[in-house]
Amino acid sequence: MAQQGTVAPAGVLARTRRVNESVAARITLVTTSMWFLYGLVLFVGLWMRFAPPLHLDTAPAFPVMLYWVNLFQALMLPILAVGQSVLSRASERRVQHEAAVIDRLDRLTRRILALEEEHASLRQTRQLHHTAVMQELGVIAAKLPVRAGGSAGEVSAPR
Repeated sequence: MAQQGTVAPAGVLARTRRVNESVAARITLVTTSMWFLYGLVLFVGLWMRFAPPLHLDTAPAFPVMLYWVNLFQALMLPILAVGQSVLSRASERRVQHEAAVIDRLDRLTRRILALEEEHASLRQTRQLHHTAVMQELGVIAAKLPVRAGGSAGEVSAPR
């Protein structure tokens, strides 16, 4: 039985995985930006410019620089791989969500078009019915008795 305040191992693993993936994604976003490249080019350019006059291109400083560059590359490779994986999964989820939204919009648009067709059909039916009623009223009005001095269609009041 788990004590209060402790987290289940699965929860700890899931939270750790989320943190690791978040860190990897952030590092990937930073290190794959143009600003990071500009900074790296500036750093290497400054190193190349100032290393010879300061005698930093000789032992031991120059091999130390190569060591740090190689270490940086060795560490960044798996981080960038994980980061790219996390970012591609997020991109796939976005694409799936967008596809679902587009599918729903398509269904709604088709339903709207069907309702518009139905509305047009009902309007046409109403117009035909209105015309038929008006014709029948004309026939009925023509059959009504006419009062002296009145016009056709006026009904004389009963006495």
